[in-house]
Amino acid sequence: NIYIQGKKHEDKTGSEAVTQITKYKELSGENFADDQTHILWVLSTADDFTEDAQSLAQGNSVRLINGTEFARMLVDVGISDINSIQ
Repeated sequence: NIYIQGKKHEDKTGSEAVTQITKYKELSGENFADDQTHILWVLSTADDFTEDAQSLAQGNSVRLINGTEFARMLVDVGISDINSIQ
């Protein structure tokens, strides 16, 4: 299971985005108690993340993905057929 907190920001994304997704995990504790893998991402259109956000993410196993990295991820999986996925 991949849980994503998406943000449309410029310049840098702060720690609030990380706080929001970790809070969701806390509030949904029973959903995270099973034997499945749960991945937390913060995806932002910003170029970078603040030091606070990076520190908080590291302490909570949250992956931070900026706009450039997300674009690369899309290219890596192939976006030419993205509209044909059903």
